[in-house]
Amino acid sequence: MRAKQGNGKHHQTSQAQLCCSEADRVESGEPGLCEHRGDRVGEAREGDEADTQQIVVPRGGSRCGVMREDDENDSKEPEQHAGGLGVPLFDRLGRQIELTSAGRQLLIYAERLLDMAEEAQRSVGSEGQPRGTLTVLAPETLLAYRLPELLKRFQSQYPAIHLSLSAVESCDTGGDIEPSVDIAFSLNAQLRAPHLVVQRLRSELIVLVVAAGHPLAGKKKLKAEAIGSEQVLVNERACSYRALFERTLRVEGVPVTRSLEFLSVEAMKQCALASMGIAVLPEIVVHRELRQGLLVALDWPARPLVVYTQLYRHRDKWMSPVMAAFWSLAVATCAAKM
Repeated sequence: MRAKQGNGKHHQTSQAQLCCSEADRVESGEPGLCEHRGDRVGEAREGDEADTQQIVVPRGGSRCGVMREDDENDSKEPEQHAGGLGVPLFDRLGRQIELTSAGRQLLIYAERLLDMAEEAQRSVGSEGQPRGTLTVLAPETLLAYRLPELLKRFQSQYPAIHLSLSAVESCDTGGDIEPSVDIAFSLNAQLRAPHLVVQRLRSELIVLVVAAGHPLAGKKKLKAEAIGSEQVLVNERACSYRALFERTLRVEGVPVTRSLEFLSVEAMKQCALASMGIAVLPEIVVHRELRQGLLVALDWPARPLVVYTQLYRHRDKWMSPVMAAFWSLAVATCAAKM
């Protein structure tokens, strides 16, 4: 397991090597593909045979599209490589070739197809067992209190899959997901976004807790005014359950007058234990301290504050066998306890 995913998909080639071997090239009449870093955009080079040139087309970094000028027709009509799309994909400027607007658009989809093909090859090992790397994003709270059992079971059942975990200090990952992230978790209100596939795993109760010796500890049917008069220990403003707490307080006409902001739920809990104020935290974070009597949950509000642990991924991202294995186990492990 690692904290940051490295880039292991590109391979170095020697400066003298112009493209991959004939066995690795796609022999389809279309521009071949190779793993290559050293060539400059639009540069024509002479190969071993004097009548053959290779023109390197940029492909977003280390991959290169290579068009072979094996005949006069190719040399004069690069737009014929449109593959029946009806639009030219290349513009020729002297001995250089550039992608047209249509070519650049098609390149985006070509990159996706190549990534899917590579992932498929990496994901299936001997006897059909999934293998490869899985990058998971989650709030620190969930990584500490909800996911250890899931991660342990996953590594036990799928030892060939390498987990790369990315923790965010915020209680909410915001519903955004970078291309490098396979699956993410959120601690938030119900996520609704057309570009996401979301699985709600379980509800999470948000509680207001104080030290056992705090003046409000044990009092019944507290009013919002009593909460607003105390110092409140909260996460940063982007936190979903902080927003839920403050909104509930405002509905009763009471603003938060004094607060301390934290990035760490553990720091909030320790300050609550030190009688520094009312901490607004997921119940799972303070479950042990509540059971031991070190912290006391306040009798407010009348309607419980609830957010959700959610699993999500980008709708357009291919659901690889590695992702499917983790997704299924996450649902079986976490959702069963709702």
